[in-house]
Amino acid sequence: MDVIVNFAAASHIAPSITEPDIFIKSNVLGIQIFLGIAKANNLKKYLKVSTDEVYDS
Repeated sequence: MDVIVNFAAASHIAPSITEPDIFIKSNVLGIQIFLGIAKANNLKKYLKVSTDEVYDS
């Protein structure tokens, strides 16, 4: 394994306000898991792909 490319995330702002646990589990804890895998495998590249809700249009 040379690189992790992460396309996974929950988006949509309104549900993240009403049900934040779902978004914390997928977005924050999910990234923590991927970063742990990257560290354990001594990976040099980790690419996180996100949406316009994070980066704006």
